[in-house]
Amino acid sequence: MCKDRKTDKNVAIKITRNTELDHKFASSESRLLNFLMEKDPEDTHNIVRMIDEFQFREHHCFVFELLKTDLYEHLKAIDFIGVDTVRIRGYAIQILDAL
Repeated sequence: MCKDRKTDKNVAIKITRNTELDHKFASSESRLLNFLMEKDPEDTHNIVRMIDEFQFREHHCFVFELLKTDLYEHLKAIDFIGVDTVRIRGYAIQILDAL
């Protein structure tokens, strides 16, 4: 979790590695995220919102809205015992809605 100094809001930042291949993937990811957000302007289909993107020391950085805990943090909180089928069904419904 990071704090955006301009808006004083908590955000999530994804920083890519500084390799030629990762630069290509970051460029593709940026185009895809912008396309998806353009197609879902009302934010009704569970598409994570990219707030900004920038370069820092030749690393591509994406700034996203801060969501609830990620899957790893959730698994860690329940001692890695697995995810129940009700939660998996919820994830699947959200993914299918987004698609």
